[in-house]
Amino acid sequence: MRTNTENSFESTGWLVGLQQNSDFYLGALVACVSFTALCVLYAFSLSSRRHGRERLLSPIVLFLAPYLAFLCLSYARPFIDIQFVPSVQPAVYNDWAPGLLTVGLYLLGGLAVLAGYICFPATSRRYGQMWEYLVRPLFTSIKSLLGTRKIPFFVWSVIILWGIGLAANLLIFVQVGGIPLFDIEKRNLMDPKITFLTQLEPLIVLLAPFVSGHGTTLGRWLDFVRKRWVYGLLVVVSLAGLTLLGARNLPAKLGIGLFLFWFLRPARQPGTISRKLEAVAALGLVLFVTIGIAGALTKVEIYNLSIQRLPEIVFGAPVADSIGNLYSFEVLVDFSGLSGHFHGNLMRTTLLSYIPGREELYANYIVGQIVGFSPQQLNSISSTFNGPALLDFGVLGVLGNSFLYGLALGYGWAAVKASSRNLGAFALFLGTMILDIHLGTYNIWSFFMLVVLVVTAEYNRVP
Repeated sequence: MRTNTENSFESTGWLVGLQQNSDFYLGALVACVSFTALCVLYAFSLSSRRHGRERLLSPIVLFLAPYLAFLCLSYARPFIDIQFVPSVQPAVYNDWAPGLLTVGLYLLGGLAVLAGYICFPATSRRYGQMWEYLVRPLFTSIKSLLGTRKIPFFVWSVIILWGIGLAANLLIFVQVGGIPLFDIEKRNLMDPKITFLTQLEPLIVLLAPFVSGHGTTLGRWLDFVRKRWVYGLLVVVSLAGLTLLGARNLPAKLGIGLFLFWFLRPARQPGTISRKLEAVAALGLVLFVTIGIAGALTKVEIYNLSIQRLPEIVFGAPVADSIGNLYSFEVLVDFSGLSGHFHGNLMRTTLLSYIPGREELYANYIVGQIVGFSPQQLNSISSTFNGPALLDFGVLGVLGNSFLYGLALGYGWAAVKASSRNLGAFALFLGTMILDIHLGTYNIWSFFMLVVLVVTAEYNRVP
């Protein structure tokens, strides 16, 4: 005979299951409607011939499409088998779905990016003179000092920084005595300071405009940079070296940056747009598979899995990463509420953590602790584009962080229209923003790429 307690437990379990199912289906509906609305509005805007090509290459769409797709992926588990994908949060794979508040805050962040992008022209007209008063004199004095050597100086600076990054990459292989991608123990031995410098390698994207013919004459000593086979060789070496380090975000930043540069560069022949769209699908698939394989090999090594599981991990990892990120984001919503928790201290400690000798933890380490892992168990946990900003300032952090990045996106696109030499820096910044959908914006390299974009744009703006 059943007791009242057993009946109570059964009823409670049924209600929990019903709540989880309703969260899943309602959230999936909102995510799908949002993504569909973006696609329909984008297609409708292209139906007008006037400014059709400009809308086709709109950078805000190139950001919002993966931003919304990342949310949609968290609801793809009924269609993609992820039970063999290893993770530190396997419990949330099958028994959890983002709540409506989580989905709402995530979409609010996307709307704030769009608002910042739309508001940039008005902001530029209102505060542009103040910006020129603060920034322009510095670049004018540099130009007067360099004279006709302005462009060669820029190119040599990029080459030197890229060389430092490549040297650091090779030094890691020597330091650990092997290839970290195939040996997780060696990855744990990597010196953080040396690994920090490898982030300079993606700066080679800044030279892409000169290779494609959008730059000016570089002079006899730099003509080699404009040869496509030389530049291609440098890119392949960097991609291979960064991939062998075992971290997806390093080769992904370089690969996505080059992909965006190629996609956004001006079409020179009739019919180029249609061929470009066909190639976009092919190149996008190649990037997904190559970067996915790098991440999958890392997971295979970390969790001692059979190499036969590699295909399942390649296609299941994006779904698992999306679920894990949204779960972490919801934990932060519950922890900090809508008003935030650290009120600026998280950003401060994150910046201080990059200074050698400091003991502070950066944002994703602290997120990992809040989710339930100690630094000894796990290095860091990602929590979507606005997770750290929400933890720091609450809903105002989500709005402010997204709006500022939207303004930066508008600034960069205006700089590209002013000079095609800025396209490399803009593509690299946009690629970093796309990666930050997963990694979060509270890291020094997101700020660094913004600085690179501003410096490149203002440097090329001075006549």
